[in-house]
This record gives sequence, structure tokens and C-alpha cells, in this order.
Amino acid sequence: MRRHGLTVIFGLVVVAFFALVAAQYYAWTSFEAYCQVRAAELCLVVGLFAVFYVVAGLCRLIDYCRWKLHQFRQSRLKRADRSSRAAQK
Repeated sequence: MRRHGLTVIFGLVVVAFFALVAAQYYAWTSFEAYCQVRAAELCLVVGLFAVFYVVAGLCRLIDYCRWKLHQFRQSRLKRADRSSRAAQK
């Protein structure tokens, strides 16, 4: 659920950037200046996407490592429980 919320927020940021591009198109008098601004904003949006996917990948990696650690701890507890039961018999 947390990742879905981040995706929605990031999507809204991208839509805001494209709205800004459209607004600046009407503000600029020359087409060349508009193209330069649009190229810079496109690089910014692509950079934001890259950062978002790197952060999402790191979050997934951390979740996976936590899950594996939890599994490892559970297996150690089960093993210790079995050995203590065997020692009691």
C-alpha cells in the first residue's frame, strides 16, 4: 500500500511538470527558447523517474532482506525448540 501511495504522488508530480511545460509554451515568444526549457524539464522528469525507481528497488531489496532474516530467525527458533524437547525426553 505504501508503494502505491508513492506512485500516485510521483504521478501527480509528473503531471504538474507537464502542466508547467504547457504553461511556459504560451509564455515564451520564441520557439527555440521553448525547446530549450522543455528539454531541460524533460531531463528533470527522466531524472525523477530514475530516482523513483532506484528508491523503489532499494525498498524492495530491504523488504526482501528483512523477510529472509525473519525466516532465518524462525528456523533457528524451531531448531532450538526441537533440540530442547529432545533433551527433555
